Amino acid sequence: MQLKFWMPLTLLLGLLMPLLLVLLISFINEPAGAQVSDETEAACPPANQIMVGVWSPGRLNVIDPCKKVSGTVLKAEHEPDGDMDLYVDLDPAYDELAGYMAELDFLHRWGPGDVIVELMPRDGEHLPTPSEGDHLDLTGAWVADTNHGYNEIHPVWSESINGEEEHTSGPKNGGSLPQSTNQTAAADCKDGNSNPCAGYPE
Repeated sequence: MQLKFWMPLTLLLGLLMPLLLVLLISFINEPAGAQVSDETEAACPPANQIMVGVWSPGRLNVIDPCKKVSGTVLKAEHEPDGDMDLYVDLDPAYDELAGYMAELDFLHRWGPGDVIVELMPRDGEHLPTPSEGDHLDLTGAWVADTNHGYNEIHPVWSESINGEEEHTSGPKNGGSLPQSTNQTAAADCKDGNSNPCAGYPE
């Protein structure tokens, strides 16, 4: 009886051990950036506020509302809607955020890099403007821009430039109206005190 009892148990352990080993190796090898820490989550607003302050939010398909990402700025330019567009070359751990080759092809019609990071007018006095060549550590909403066909980090919840102090922004700092357009979004933007947004002057 004792032998009959131990044989199935030994077989069960033999099946479970390889599975546990694979799970352990996967966890150890997972990139640090792929794990969402409590600190990262703290920078992100509640899910029902992700698109607050974003004009025409329906154009953005939210893939992940609270995504950590890092990379190097290749190009920075002002947009008519008051946004500061940053063309970013992602660090290898975050290459998946660029999407498929078709999405990169659409992006490269406008500029270099893997993804666009958009600083909104409400972020003007909260998220500093990086320069080309600066390295960014960000937390933001990972979205697909359905108007242009590429991926973005938009809005941005936190930003650190070259490993320095972290700055934060979000719905508490106001934003534009949902019905605003590319041409009116900057003028429509109001901060948390209902004053005009500082924006990013050229």
